[in-house]
Amino acid sequence: MENAGQAVEILNVNEKIQTGILTMPPHARLPEEGLSLHKEHHEFAYIIEGEVTLVTDKGEFPARSGEFIYNEPNTPHYTVNKTDKPAKVLWMLVKV
Repeated sequence: MENAGQAVEILNVNEKIQTGILTMPPHARLPEEGLSLHKEHHEFAYIIEGEVTLVTDKGEFPARSGEFIYNEPNTPHYTVNKTDKPAKVLWMLVKV
């Protein structure tokens, strides 16, 4: 899988709107350790294929192909593919 486990940015408009594709092999976690944090950005993710789970201090939020995930600004989180199949996610960060 090309760029497996990486979030590849495909658009950046003055750091206010960023979008890209995340490919996740089976059982991958991003980041691999610790948490990700977007202090000033709303985060949206559309699951193109497969299934991923967003994990925050508020719980686990699974989503599969055709569904969206939303994460509020300043919320520590990570994304995990708990399945035996690869996943592909279109992500977008929008500055507050």
